[in-house]
Amino acid sequence: MSFITVREAAEKWQVTPRLVQRYCAQGRIPGARKMGAFWGIPTEASKPTDPRTKRGKGRKEAKEPPVCPAEDFLPLMQAAFPPGKCLEYLHTIGERPRRKIALAEYYYYTGQCEKALVEAKPFLTADSLPLRLSALLISIFSNISARHIRESRTGIQTVRALLDENRNAPPELRALLDFSGVLSHVLSYQPLPAGVPYNQEYVHQLPMALRPMALYVHAHYFYSQENHTLSIGVAETALVLGSSVSTLGEIYLHLGCVMAYGSLKRMDRAREHMVQAWAIARPDGFFQGFGERHGVLCGMLEAVVKPEYPEDFRKVVRLSRNFLSGWRKLHRIDTGDIIKEQLTPTEFSVASLMAKGWKNREIAAYMGVSIHTVKSHVSDILQKLNIQKRSQIQLFNLN
Repeated sequence: MSFITVREAAEKWQVTPRLVQRYCAQGRIPGARKMGAFWGIPTEASKPTDPRTKRGKGRKEAKEPPVCPAEDFLPLMQAAFPPGKCLEYLHTIGERPRRKIALAEYYYYTGQCEKALVEAKPFLTADSLPLRLSALLISIFSNISARHIRESRTGIQTVRALLDENRNAPPELRALLDFSGVLSHVLSYQPLPAGVPYNQEYVHQLPMALRPMALYVHAHYFYSQENHTLSIGVAETALVLGSSVSTLGEIYLHLGCVMAYGSLKRMDRAREHMVQAWAIARPDGFFQGFGERHGVLCGMLEAVVKPEYPEDFRKVVRLSRNFLSGWRKLHRIDTGDIIKEQLTPTEFSVASLMAKGWKNREIAAYMGVSIHTVKSHVSDILQKLNIQKRSQIQLFNLN
């Protein structure tokens, strides 16, 4: 009789090695043998069925609830590693499904969205709900950047359906569902589905390493409601209390502070957080988060990143243009091509701040340029967009 290892059986049956070991200890795998400290499992063995399964006339076979460890949910988002060590961390992930999802995350955050879609696709129909939710979230935002808008909308609708289908899920799994619902809707600027909390009531049920990103999402929600003070309060508190447990969470919390402080015209604090976010993100090439945002973040990128890292700045600009184009199509805003084709990256940054009602001197101070430079950009923007007054910039929905 030939045997396979616990890990090989886990990959074959799409469960965790821990569950396979439990099957062996309970005698539920015929022919399984203890070989020293390890279990040997017959190559032809089938996955054990749920002992609670009942069969009878007119009665359907009960399905065993899929094993859904929280560790399978966005594992890279839950990871803490030194800047520049992400690829080394990926090699330490032993379980294949988890490693594949983490790789899809890596491709997304480094701006390789088409590769992210390829890696995530096999898990869009996974039995494991955390794996499936992970694949859906990666696909929703990768499809926005890749401008596959129909697929992105389908992903958002699927998350809503899973929320409805799993209302009575255990608390830990329900927290992952709520987090997925809030993240997918808030960051794509969609209305929250009924029953999904906009506050942080479910966050304490999440694994500790997911809480920084969960709090970032809520900070972003308050930012979108123009409650910038509350947004700062959530993000700054999360940074103080435990952002270091998640490298990606820390990056996004700093970016949230840049957005909120920038909107309050607190240039010094916005710059400090941009510097910190960039220092963590650049060694691994995590540029996608910088490209997902516009408005005040664009201006701070011009001030902090462009002078010292012009090549990286151009990469961020490319990602930003792709994401913005997809985001506008998602929201059926038809002025995106005009903006994309007519304005340079710097002009777009200036136009975004103009749309927020900023004066020339405020834009100059924020972007670290002279007021004469800003005036020149404003003149070029008005001419390129064929408008007469700076207030008409609102027609292009830049915020």
